[in-house]
Amino acid sequence: FNLVSKLFNVPLLNVTTSFVAEQQAVDDSYRGTGENEFRRFPDNKLTEERKFLPAVTTSLALASGIGLMETVALIFGSGTLMDFIGIPVDSPVRIPAEQFLTFRAYGAPPIIVALAAQGAFRGLMDTKTPLYAIGVGNLVNAILDAIFVFPLGLGVRGAALATVTSEYVIACILLWKLNSKVVIFSGKIIGGGMIRYLKSGRWTADR
Repeated sequence: FNLVSKLFNVPLLNVTTSFVAEQQAVDDSYRGTGENEFRRFPDNKLTEERKFLPAVTTSLALASGIGLMETVALIFGSGTLMDFIGIPVDSPVRIPAEQFLTFRAYGAPPIIVALAAQGAFRGLMDTKTPLYAIGVGNLVNAILDAIFVFPLGLGVRGAALATVTSEYVIACILLWKLNSKVVIFSGKIIGGGMIRYLKSGRWTADR
C-alpha cells in the first residue's frame, strides 16, 4: 500500500502547503492586512469570511482523482504487488495479504484527500486541527479493531475495514473544519494550477 500511495501522497502534502501559504500571503497583502477579514452583518455581529484560495480546491480535486486511481491500481494489481515485494503464491500469508490490500485499497481516496487538507491547514498556519482529527481517527481505528477482528471474527479483513473507516472519519473532520475557513467546493479549478501541482510534485518525489 505504501509503495503505491507514498509516491503521490508526500509530494502532494508538501506542495499544497507551499501553494496555499503563497496564496494566503498574496490574499492578505491584497486586503492590506495579515489577519482574517471580517464581514459585518445587520445584527452587528462579526463573522469570519471564508476565503477562496484556488490552491485548496485544486489540491482536493487532484487528491480525489489520484486516490481513485490508486484504489483501482491496488485492487487489480494486488497480485503483482505481492510478487514485487517477494510473497510467493504458495506462501500461507499470500491470500490474507491480498485480502488486506484489496480492502485497504478503498482507503486510498480519504488518505490523499486528508493529506491535501493537512497541507492546506499547514499553509494556513494551523497544525492543531489536523492533530485533533488524526487523534480521533486513531481512537476510532483502535475501537473498531477490537470489535471487527475478535468479536466479529473478520481477521485481517476486519483490521483493514477498521483502518479504512478511521481514514474516512479523519478526512470528513478535516474537510468540515477546512470548509469553515476557505471555500473548498468550487467549479473554478484552473488547468494551469493542476499542471503546476504535477510539475512541483514531480521534483518533490524525485528528492
